[in-house]
Amino acid sequence: MEFDTTEMETGIDPTADQLLSNCSFVNCQQGNIVFDVNTVPGEIYGIVFDGCNGDICDVSIEVEDGGDAPNLDGTLEEPVFDNAGLGPDSLCEGATTIFSLENEIQGACATSWELVDDMGNIVYDTTTTGVGNQVTSIEYTFDVPGEYELCVVATNLCDETDPTCIPIIVFPLETIEETDTICEGGDMNSEPMYGMVLWGTR
Repeated sequence: MEFDTTEMETGIDPTADQLLSNCSFVNCQQGNIVFDVNTVPGEIYGIVFDGCNGDICDVSIEVEDGGDAPNLDGTLEEPVFDNAGLGPDSLCEGATTIFSLENEIQGACATSWELVDDMGNIVYDTTTTGVGNQVTSIEYTFDVPGEYELCVVATNLCDETDPTCIPIIVFPLETIEETDTICEGGDMNSEPMYGMVLWGTR
């Protein structure tokens, strides 16, 4: 795990602004150290041990009070996405869409996403992680028309929320050809019902 924010070295090498407690020293043979620091759910912390005169340490850690991952009491709101002006749950074939969570779930460390087609097949699943209440999102390209359901769950080591799901309908791209006849110099008025209209002569 990388704690060196300067990216100059690998491994655990924290900078001064990352230290939450003072350095503690014990007898070169053995000893006990008690840490009492304020932590934030979802954040990542590390403890650095250095052997005395090059010794290799045999370290055991005991949590005296608390320390369990918090229960997730919130409810995830539905993921939001740009539907490009179509219906509230509709997309076009080939659309690359970003789905985002906007509400915060205190204590969540990750979100799991699952996209299922109308046959019950899982066509996409992934887990995104964030620090604290960082907003998470996924990106997916719908190459196949059909009906889908996207579900997302917020989790930590000990708890998870109920899944929140939204339906998605992906419409196929179709070319619709219409013809009409007008006199030379005449005007033609049309109210397109489609996302893109190409005009041509034949």
